[in-house]
Amino acid sequence: MTKENLIKLIKHELTRTTGCTDPGVICYAVALGKKYLDKIPDKIELNMSLNIFKNALNVGIPGTGEIGIELAAALGVFSNNSDAKLSILEGVSQEQIQAAKKYRSEGKITVKCIIPDDQKAIISPQDLLYVEANLFSDKDRVKVVIHSDYTNVALIEKNNTIIFKQDSLAENKHPSLCESENKKMENKNVQYKNNSSKDTGYFSLNIDDDFDESSINNLRNSLKKDRFEDIIKSILEIEETSFKFLFDAAKTNFEAAISGLDSKNTRFGKSLSDIGFCSKSDELRPTACCAARSVETYTAAAGEARMLGLPVPIMALTGSGNQGITALVGVYSANRRIDASENVLLQALAISAITTILVKSYLGRLTTICGCAVAASTGVAAGVVHLLGGRTKEMVDAINSVIGTFAGLICDGAKLSCAYKLSATASAATEYAYLAVNGTSIPAGDGIVGYTIDETFANLAYLNNPGMVETDKKIVDILLKNTESTHRNP
Repeated sequence: MTKENLIKLIKHELTRTTGCTDPGVICYAVALGKKYLDKIPDKIELNMSLNIFKNALNVGIPGTGEIGIELAAALGVFSNNSDAKLSILEGVSQEQIQAAKKYRSEGKITVKCIIPDDQKAIISPQDLLYVEANLFSDKDRVKVVIHSDYTNVALIEKNNTIIFKQDSLAENKHPSLCESENKKMENKNVQYKNNSSKDTGYFSLNIDDDFDESSINNLRNSLKKDRFEDIIKSILEIEETSFKFLFDAAKTNFEAAISGLDSKNTRFGKSLSDIGFCSKSDELRPTACCAARSVETYTAAAGEARMLGLPVPIMALTGSGNQGITALVGVYSANRRIDASENVLLQALAISAITTILVKSYLGRLTTICGCAVAASTGVAAGVVHLLGGRTKEMVDAINSVIGTFAGLICDGAKLSCAYKLSATASAATEYAYLAVNGTSIPAGDGIVGYTIDETFANLAYLNNPGMVETDKKIVDILLKNTESTHRNP
């Protein structure tokens, strides 16, 4: 891949978002539908993939003090800002929030989760990330479909008249669009109680508007064909100042960490900070312990702020705010202890970002395995190796250690414990970087670790899909059981 396309790909994989991207995409889909319905809908029917459902079920929604898929959808009715896409929740007023809560309470929103029914099938990107919003008034119906990526609008239809249709949609028909031609998935009406009331620097990336989703997918596929070592070599040959946008993105996400440490509603990041970074005697010696604790504390604080629904902007990476926090805040906060030069930091951020993107190009947008653990934390490992003056070989060793350790860590939906997972894995990745530079790592051929780094990535992808498709279903069963528990707070 050319150096120009590497920069272009990294920029396109960064997205500004407020709140979790999964309730965000639900809100966005409904807001688009409301725009074309041009009135308050009498009812809304939502169909969504298991992964979207899992991630939107228990995560805080900014400014509301609550969680819930129905509230995210209702906010789409009243936001009047579909152009904001995944930042749609950023400017929602208290008046709009109260209107949305009233609309939700009227029982006008139905949620259906689409469950894979074939254990052996490899689930396609379209079926992993799928949101369909149907809005009805007395005379009109509008249908909006988003799939494969969080802002990839595939269909807008009003009264069976197509307003917009992506060409690829006809080639990969989703079951809820064409039940008779695709029997691999089935719609199941998921009933659950949403009774939680938990409190819970912008810059331009200068992206070409005509660079569409198809072109981005081509770049992702092209990236997988390149050797990891060659990708890193190209990154290091690019003028460091070309990655200034990543420094700005890291600062945006680091500011979320500061908000998390300052908020009266958070505990986790502050508790880690209270434990302390290093003893006084260690302050001038950037040991692995000091750097790892810095990474753990700041990633935890940012992740906690986001998962609880604090109204903090985040630069998401590969469609995930938490992965943006992990990959960028991880490297940025490690360097607060390592103190490499600004140019080296810019390169390390680029290495972390492109490594995360590469792993996600193997895994797909939504996974059963925790993406922060096996994608963004591999980016942290590689980036910190560079901060320490290590070579590409040591980046490979550190990445193998991360994947060899955390490949089995599941994603059980977006919620507070994500902050615990991402901070623990980013901290461990930092230590593995130090170990790799000192010649210690999980060896090639050990467990799922391959004999080349590309084999490791391929093995990880195979473990995830088709290997853990059935696991995802059981995770959702457990989440739904928890929503019905008599021990759940009213």
